[in-house]
Amino acid sequence: MLVVSPHPDDETLAVGGLLHDLVAAGWRVRLASVTDGEAAYPAASGLGAVRRRELASALDRLGIADATVVHRLELPDGHVAQCQAALEALPHAPRGAVMGPGLVAHMTAIRITRHAPAAAAVVAAAAAADAPVEPEGE
Repeated sequence: MLVVSPHPDDETLAVGGLLHDLVAAGWRVRLASVTDGEAAYPAASGLGAVRRRELASALDRLGIADATVVHRLELPDGHVAQCQAALEALPHAPRGAVMGPGLVAHMTAIRITRHAPAAAAVVAAAAAADAPVEPEGE
């Protein structure tokens, strides 16, 4: 399964239980983390590193760390919209390394929050699944 997550923690909050159950059933997970979430609290220095450690801890607590490969896209949090080419390359360049056969889960938070990184992740995940999605207007 490929999970495209705007920031570390989005995958855990949105599909953590599903990932746990799929891994228990023998699935492997590929997680494409679009940003490190470093801009969530601008005054906090080193936040990206903290969130990467939290992601590793969450995967461990879910019991899926050994069955999960994390691919950090390292796009700048808060500026994902300017990195559209990198997102468009997601389903093509890493298809063999990231996807493999399986399902694609994507965060649909944009439908609720209109959050730009979430919108970009939804579009990238839909492209990876070959399922066109029209992002909702701003």
